[in-house]
Amino acid sequence: MNHPETEPASGSVRFNASLAGGIHALRRRLQEIPGNLHKLFRDILTRDPHNRDELVLCIQWVLFAKQPLSPEQLYFAVLSGVEPEAVSKWDPDEVTKDAIQLFILDSSKGLAEITKSKNQTV
Repeated sequence: MNHPETEPASGSVRFNASLAGGIHALRRRLQEIPGNLHKLFRDILTRDPHNRDELVLCIQWVLFAKQPLSPEQLYFAVLSGVEPEAVSKWDPDEVTKDAIQLFILDSSKGLAEITKSKNQTV
C-alpha cells in the first residue's frame, strides 16, 4: 500500500545518500592533490602530455606579455606557434568566443582563464 506522505522522505533519503557518496568522492580526490604548490603544478603540467607545446606557449604568452592579452590575442599567438598554417583573418562565425575560451582552458591545462569583466583578458 502506497502512502503519499512517505514518498518525499524516500526521495530525501536517496538525495542524502547521493550527496554522501559525492562528498566521499570529493574527499578522496582532495587527498590525491599534492601537499605543496610545487608538486601541484608539476602534477598539472606533467599529467597530460597532450598538446605540451600549446601549454608552454600559452603560459609563456601569459607570463611574458607586457599587458594582459585578450582571449583572441592569446588564441592567435598560441595557434601561430603550433599551427602557423591555420592562422588567418579571424571569422567569429567560424571560431566563436566559446571555442576560443575552450582552447585557452585546454591549452593552459586550466591554469589560465578569461576574466569576467567587460573588456575580457586572460
